[in-house]
Amino acid sequence: MSDCLNIAVVGAGRTGEHVVAQINQQVNSPDSNVELGAVFDQHNPVSVSGLANADVAIVFVPPTVMSEVVPILLEAGVDVICGTTGYDWPADFAEQVSARTSRWVIAHNFSLGMNLVRRCLNILGQSATLYGEPEFAIEEIHHTNKLDAPSGTAISWQQWLNQDCDINSIREGDVKGIHQLSIDTEFEHISLRHEAKDRALFAQGAVWAAIELLQQSPDAGLVAFSTLVDRKILTSS
Repeated sequence: MSDCLNIAVVGAGRTGEHVVAQINQQVNSPDSNVELGAVFDQHNPVSVSGLANADVAIVFVPPTVMSEVVPILLEAGVDVICGTTGYDWPADFAEQVSARTSRWVIAHNFSLGMNLVRRCLNILGQSATLYGEPEFAIEEIHHTNKLDAPSGTAISWQQWLNQDCDINSIREGDVKGIHQLSIDTEFEHISLRHEAKDRALFAQGAVWAAIELLQQSPDAGLVAFSTLVDRKILTSS
């Protein structure tokens, strides 16, 4: 690896454009050790040779494209930050990644703030016995072009809460992403809401993950985005 972290970008859609902008912002910052590598889109398909100089690839492509991209990324042996949702990952994918001695961070949502929400949901779920018999409900709203429902993030909320909880999915306009948990008890209503104001936040988190993956140097295999965040919080406290 060179002195600079070479980041390739796979997918130049709405989020991919923000990824390129975030990398360029890093490049222009003082004492930067990041450089923008190859950018792959429908006019410049991703290839093993094209990834030769990349240390890590950030991937935001539709789930229908992932089946074509995954074998190429695995063969290239590059580290990967992947934000594609709705893709059916093979059951043995972790073993495939480890066999290539690469590291993949796959996340439904690269919002750093969402990881603060994760911690809150853990506490609310673990403390459910305080409420008597609470009713939990999650509502998620996204733009009309989002294919998967419920969203991967909403499913993560359900898992982080670890309680019986229905999910209501709404698709309207160009909503970047709104998730809300409602808790109803006999005498109280509690709500927790997260709203994505700009798709740039997902790109920001993905670039942050790419840099942290280099600095934290976890073992080969699948690495949880939450693990990178928690380690950063622990080392910073």
